[in-house]
Amino acid sequence: SQAIAAGLAGDGGMVSVALSAEQAAERIAAWGGRIEIAALNGPASVVVAGEPAALDELLAACEADGIRARRIPVDYASHTSHVERIEEELARVLAEVRPQSSAVPFFSTVEADWLDTQALDAGYWYRNLRRTVGFQTAVEALAEAGYEAFVEVSPHPVLAMNIADIVEPAAVTGTLRRDDGGLDRFLTSLGELWVHGVDVDWAQAFTGTGAHHVDLPTYAFQRSRYWLDAPVPSDAVAADPADARFWEVVENGDLQSLASVLGVSPDEPLKAALPALSAWRREQRDEVRLEGWQYRVSWRPVPVKAQTLSGAWLVAVPVGLLEDEWVSAVVAGIGARGA
Repeated sequence: SQAIAAGLAGDGGMVSVALSAEQAAERIAAWGGRIEIAALNGPASVVVAGEPAALDELLAACEADGIRARRIPVDYASHTSHVERIEEELARVLAEVRPQSSAVPFFSTVEADWLDTQALDAGYWYRNLRRTVGFQTAVEALAEAGYEAFVEVSPHPVLAMNIADIVEPAAVTGTLRRDDGGLDRFLTSLGELWVHGVDVDWAQAFTGTGAHHVDLPTYAFQRSRYWLDAPVPSDAVAADPADARFWEVVENGDLQSLASVLGVSPDEPLKAALPALSAWRREQRDEVRLEGWQYRVSWRPVPVKAQTLSGAWLVAVPVGLLEDEWVSAVVAGIGARGA
């Protein structure tokens, strides 16, 4: 920070534009190197950086063309050639850094690959500040490797929307939010991950909060079904095996078997009648089968003794129904008097 403040601050700026990398490169070409691409955050999210005056012109051009663009509140051009001014200073102040291997796997947006954090020396951090941020490339590589959940650990989600644009579908969330940075917000973020299938160590998450397991409330399971049972005819009788055999050969159109069942010869009259019998049988079977798929609702009058009103009541009846026979009967039945 001290090196940036002394060597870069006040001489640059950064702007976020809703363009692809190719579109952004084409647009900033007009400024001949005064503006450079600083970060590739998503399919339609690029950060450019450079000279303040050139960035002002870019913002005006984007506004005129209806392209969403906003200035990022920094006064130096990070991830551009401007950073080369402080390369020697960074090498000096970071020379004593002795990085160690991390227990957490580390995927670098600088190298677009997994790195042992023991390699994050002074040279790496200079490259980190100088090179274009390959955030989109890193997320795509992680997605191709099978990662489906992404958490932006920050005071407010800035890149979560870009991740959702890069990887779809995926579980994407932040940790905290602007003006909502307490423990409740953090636990809510964990809940969002959990409902997306991410394994959350709740025992660790609730340590020190006083939270504890409680029994689930009981539920009176109702075992009644929502469909109607097919009625069984009261006059139903068991099928006669001989009758069943007869209709089976008729339905199959088997002339020889039918003649055998009837004990007659398969002559022309029987041969002519069999197709008609077979068609009739199949039609009857289809009708019976369809009948079993239906149910009927029937209304039966139930005699109900009308209750007589006591006290003072006002019975409101639409004017158009005052002379209706049904209304008159109901009003008289409850002992009301017409007004």
